[in-house]
Amino acid sequence: MPKRERMKLVVLNPYLNAEHEILTALRKRGASILLTQTAEEAWTVLELHGASVDLAVLHREGPGGTGEPGLLLVKKLRESKDHADLPYILTYEKWSQQDCAAHQS
Repeated sequence: MPKRERMKLVVLNPYLNAEHEILTALRKRGASILLTQTAEEAWTVLELHGASVDLAVLHREGPGGTGEPGLLLVKKLRESKDHADLPYILTYEKWSQQDCAAHQS
């Protein structure tokens, strides 16, 4: 089976659109971006793309800083037999350094 050359990322962030400078820069470097606005959308994309996804970039808070859809999705990933080993980056806007340290533990 030939090796895939493009990195595929699932991005969950209610604040980003396809033209965001970070996503544009990643695409210019050869990444395929699957941008989602909700945790449900992100899960559906992960189920459809399966093992071809290399990384998830998940924003902890939902629109307006409400809830923790990104964190709940991390929990769902870790409990899934198909996605438990998927690496992820968790972004946030309302966590303190202590919150981050506790999550990393």
